Amino acid sequence: MILKNMHIFKLRYLLLFLVITILSCEVEELREVTLFEKGITNASASATDIESGGTITFTDLSTKVYSREWTFPGGSLTTSTEPVVDVTFNNTSFDEILKSDVVLTIKHIDNSISEKIFNVQIAPINALPLPIPFGGIAVNVPGTIEAENYDEGGQGVAYNDTEEENLAETAGSATYRDDDGVDVQVSTNGLLTSVGYTAADEWINYTVEVTETGVYDIEFVVASGSTTGGKSIKFQKIAPRTGVITELGETGDFANTGGWDSYTNVTIPAVTLIAGTNTFRTHFTGADTNLDKINIKPTQTNVTYRIAFATDDSAGVDAGYITMLKDAGYEVDAVDGAWNNLDVAGVNALNGYDLVIISRNTNSGNFGGDPTVKDNWMTVKTPLLLTSCFITRNSRLQFVDSGTFVENASPSFNVDNTSHPIFTGVTLTGSGETGDIISGGNTNITDVTTAGNGSLIASDPTTGFLAIGEWEANIEAYTGASTPSAKRMFLGVNAGPFALTDVGQQLYLNSVQYLTSGIVTENAGGGGSATTLNIAFASDKVGDAEDDLEYIALLESKGHTVNAVNNSWDNLDATGAATLNGYDLVLISRNTNSGNFGSDETVRANWMSVTTPVIVLSSYIARNSRLQLFDSGGFDEGGSLNVTSVDPNHPLFIGINITDGVTDDLVTLPLHVTDVTTAGNGTIYATDSASGNVAIAEWDANTAAYAGGGVAAGRRMFFAVNVGGYALTSTGETLFLNAVNHMAK
Repeated sequence: MILKNMHIFKLRYLLLFLVITILSCEVEELREVTLFEKGITNASASATDIESGGTITFTDLSTKVYSREWTFPGGSLTTSTEPVVDVTFNNTSFDEILKSDVVLTIKHIDNSISEKIFNVQIAPINALPLPIPFGGIAVNVPGTIEAENYDEGGQGVAYNDTEEENLAETAGSATYRDDDGVDVQVSTNGLLTSVGYTAADEWINYTVEVTETGVYDIEFVVASGSTTGGKSIKFQKIAPRTGVITELGETGDFANTGGWDSYTNVTIPAVTLIAGTNTFRTHFTGADTNLDKINIKPTQTNVTYRIAFATDDSAGVDAGYITMLKDAGYEVDAVDGAWNNLDVAGVNALNGYDLVIISRNTNSGNFGGDPTVKDNWMTVKTPLLLTSCFITRNSRLQFVDSGTFVENASPSFNVDNTSHPIFTGVTLTGSGETGDIISGGNTNITDVTTAGNGSLIASDPTTGFLAIGEWEANIEAYTGASTPSAKRMFLGVNAGPFALTDVGQQLYLNSVQYLTSGIVTENAGGGGSATTLNIAFASDKVGDAEDDLEYIALLESKGHTVNAVNNSWDNLDATGAATLNGYDLVLISRNTNSGNFGSDETVRANWMSVTTPVIVLSSYIARNSRLQLFDSGGFDEGGSLNVTSVDPNHPLFIGINITDGVTDDLVTLPLHVTDVTTAGNGTIYATDSASGNVAIAEWDANTAAYAGGGVAAGRRMFFAVNVGGYALTSTGETLFLNAVNHMAK
C-alpha cells in the first residue's frame, strides 16, 4: 500500500514538474517577442505641387530600417538609398501637367516590407506667347530685315526698351509705329527709318523665314556720331516658347561713322542658320548705336581649285598669268616642260586637277605632234583652257580644222554670244565689242570662222576669225577629229610676256571660273573684276579740301566703300583691331601722325593682330620704331617721280608703261620712300629709280618683316606716295588701284 502510494506521489510530482517546465517556456517566448516591435514607415516631401524646374526634398524617418530605395520617375535622380534626397523635376510641356509617382520602399529588420507613395505634379512650362512677325508675315532670308519692322507683342516679348516713351518722337521725329516705345526715328525727308537712342541691354526680336539651311554673313547697317563710336551688337537666336538664348555672334564696337545719319556696315561672318521659322534678336551692349537694317546673305566660301599650268617659261613670260591666278585664289602647279609629250602617267596626274591651262608660250610640237601624245590628251578628263593658237591646229590637239593661225589679230574681240557667262562684268560697246584685252600688240587666234561642232563665242572684229570657242566633252570638234574626254575652250591672247588689260584679266579669270565651277560670279577676280571693297582709310586729313579727299574719291569712283574719319584709328586698341578685321582692306595714309601708329608697344601689338590686309603709304610708319615693315629708323622724302619695276610681269604693273624697267612718272611731287634697299623677309616689287631704295614691297601674313620684327597676322604692303597733297598721275592712279586689288584678293 505504501509502495503504491509512493508511485502515485512520484507520478504526480513528475506531472507537476512537466507543467511548470511548459509554463516556464511559454513565459520565455512571450518575453522574447516583446523585444522586437514592428518598424514604422515615416517619410515626407517638402512639396508635391511644383513649377517646372522646381526641387523637392524627400526625407525618410522610418524606424527599424534594414534597406531603403527611392524611385523618382521624371526626376533629376532615377533612384537613391539616402534618407534625405533633393530631386528636381522639369516639365517639357506647355499645356499638360506632368505627374510623377515617387515611391519609397522600406524593408524592416524583421523582413517586413512597406511602401510610401508621393503623387508629385509638375506644372506646365510658363510659356512665352508665340512670336508674331511684323504685319503677320515673316521676311524671307537671305534678304534684308528693316530694323523698324521688329516683331509685334510689346515690351518683354518683342523688345526690351529702357523707357516707355519713344525718345525719337519726343525729339521731334514723325511716328512710324504707335504700338509701343521702341525708339524708331524717321529722317526729316522721310527717306530713312531706323532704330536709335539705344542703351545697354536693350533688344529687339525679328521672326523670319530662313529659306535654306546654310552659312550666312549677318551685316548690320549702323551709324554713330559719338566720339567714342558705337557699341557692339550681339546676334542671338531665341527659342519661341521658352525664350532660351543661343548666341550666334557679335559685331564688336565700331568707330565714329561721321554722324548719326552716316551709315556703314559691320558684319558677323559665317553664321549657320537652320531652315524654317526663326526668331532672331539684336542685343545692344551699349549706347550710341543707330541701326538701319540687317542684311543676311550667304557666306562666300572659297573653294580652292587646282590648276595644272603647262608652260616652258614659268618664271619669265608666264609669271604674270601664274601670279594672277594665285591672287585669285587658285592653286597653280607650273613646272617648265612638265606636260610635254604627255604619257599615260601624265594623263592620270592631270585627271587629279580641276583645270588644265596650256600657255601660248609652249612648243606646240610637244602637244600632239606625235599621234600617241595627241591620243593621250584626248583621254584627259579634266577641262582644258588653251591659249596657244598653234596647238588648236588639226596637226596638234584638233580644236579647229585648219593647219594655220593668225598672229596679228585685233587686241579686242567681237562677242558673238553676249549671254555667255564669261562676259560677266565685261563692258561691251554698242556693237557688241570688248575693249582691248591686251595692252599694245596683237592677239594670236585661229584662221577659221567656225567652231565646227563647238560654239563660236567671240571673233576678230575685222576678219571674223574665231578668237574664243568652246567644245563639249565626248564630241569631236569637227568631222574627222579625235574625240576628247573633257570640255575644252580656246582663248586667244598675245605672244610673249603677260599683257592682259583689266578687261583681259576679267575675261581670262571668268573663263577659268566657268571651266572649274560651271558658273561665273561678279567677283571672279582680276584687275577688271566687279569686286567692290569695304576699306578703312586711316588719315588725319579727310576734311573739306584736305589732302586725302582725292584718294578717297578715286577709290569710291571704282565702287569701293571707304570709311575715312579723321584720327579714327589713332592709338589702336583691341576693340579697334577687331573692328578693322571686319573690313576688306586697311589703308594708312601718308598724312598721319606716325606717333599714333606703333610708338606705343601696346598699339603696335594691336596693329600686329589685324588680319585684314594693310597698305602703308607712309614711310614714317614703316620704320622699325613704328609698324616694323623695315629694319630702319629713317626714310627718304626726296625720292624720284618714278620707280624701277623688279618684275614687270607682276599684275601690279598691268596697264603701266615701262621703259627699260622704269615706269612713267607716278607723281608730280617727289616720292617719300624708305632709306633701305632690302625688304627683309618680304618681296620687293619696285625701287626708287635713282637711289634703289624700296618703293613698293609686300610681306606675307604670320611672317616677321625682318629678323626681330613683329609678326603681323595679315598681309602687309608698303606703297610709296608723295609728301603733301594728292599728286598721283594717271599712271600712279593705275598702279595704286592695282595694288588695292592685289592686296584685297
